Amino acid sequence: MKNNKQLVCFVIMGFGKKIDYTTGKTINLDSVYKKVIRPAAEKAGCRVIRADEIMESGLIDVSMFALIYRADIVIADITTLNPNAMYELGVRHSLKKRPTIIVNDENSPIPFDIAHIRNFKVEHAPCIQFPEYAPYPSGLDVVLIFTLVAYLPIGSRLHAF
Repeated sequence: MKNNKQLVCFVIMGFGKKIDYTTGKTINLDSVYKKVIRPAAEKAGCRVIRADEIMESGLIDVSMFALIYRADIVIADITTLNPNAMYELGVRHSLKKRPTIIVNDENSPIPFDIAHIRNFKVEHAPCIQFPEYAPYPSGLDVVLIFTLVAYLPIGSRLHAF
């Protein structure tokens, strides 16, 4: 994977503190992003972008759709079943043959229509209880590296037909 171009990882997820209505837990999604997802993607050598980090004028959705389409890899945290995140995940699946990693809290269910797709279970508890802690070692970096090496050249299996 030697390449002069740094791979772009776009992160799909909600922002701030949200209630996971399936478990009743309040999840600090910003903390999960800063302590688990971002460090893992950076460790895998990616430039990481989340929608709230886009600093440009104009329509928000234009930049978001461009990143969903152009990103080398997307990580979608669907823990709280945020409608926007679910919609963006669907857009990614329909538009792009490149890999997408679905992240979910270990205690949260996966909706039926995407339950057949492998998802990476993340323990959100350390981020909730100890948000001041340094990045939490989740193993997501290993999954990212494997996905980039194994699937980036061939793309998403959802486009196999």
